[in-house]
Order: sequence, then structure tokens, then C-alpha cells
Amino acid sequence: GLDSRNVWAVGDSGTILYFDGDDWRAQPSGAAGSLVAVWGSAGNDVWAIGKEGAVLHWDGVRWSESRRQPNEYLFAIWGSGPNNVYILGSEIHFHDSFSNPFPPTVFPFLLVWDGVTWTRQAVPDEFNSMWGTDATHLFFLKGANILAAAL
Repeated sequence: GLDSRNVWAVGDSGTILYFDGDDWRAQPSGAAGSLVAVWGSAGNDVWAIGKEGAVLHWDGVRWSESRRQPNEYLFAIWGSGPNNVYILGSEIHFHDSFSNPFPPTVFPFLLVWDGVTWTRQAVPDEFNSMWGTDATHLFFLKGANILAAAL
């Protein structure tokens, strides 16, 4: 959370819970799928992401959908401020198991928010998580390995 009076949690079936320091309250998200991570820079700038490519934004009044790509799996979010947010994900292409018995093809990527637009960047491998120290230093986790990247 941002502080002891601004805490969010996300979960299955579009669940978003908000803690105001006294009570937990459900907030309507409009999302049907599972939400997996939440990050915010302020009480009126909170992002939630989901397995089915949902990116939701809280403006202090309501949640709204900022982006959705159903064939994407989003699993980590971090930012250094309201105009610098990163989402780690993978685009997944499933093959017809009868004509092509191979596993799905996975294209890992990083979404970057500049305050106006999401830009998609390819990443060299599938990572489990990420965090950063500032707008130009991100760390990616794959298994037990940590990789640093300067942007």
C-alpha cells in the first residue's frame, strides 16, 4: 500500500479490495477475470493487472480499463511515478493440438506507461517478477536469478 490508510488487494473474478485504515471494502472493477498485481503512486493513481491482459486504472473515483489484450498474461507491475509504470507479461499463442502438438509459443514483453500511452517492448526471456530503484534501473527475476537492466 501507499501508507497505512491506502492499501489495495486484488484477486479472482475481478476482485479489488481497498483498506482505508479501518475497514476493507470491495471496489467494483468491471473486470471478470483474475487480477494478479496492483501498484500505485498516489491515492488517485493506482494500477491493477490481470491474467487475461487487463490493465485497470484507479483515478481516485472509479476503476476504468486502460488496456486489454486477451491473449496476454500480465503478472508483475512496478513504477517510479505516475508517468513511469512498467508491466511484465507474455503474449501466448496456442497451437491446435490436433495439427500441431507443440506447446504454446510465448513472447515475453514489457509494457511502459509514459503518462499518456502504453508502449510494448520485447524482453529477451520470460521473467517471474520485477522491481526497480528508479526510472532507469529495473531488476528482473527468473527463478533464483536476478538480472539488472538500465533503461
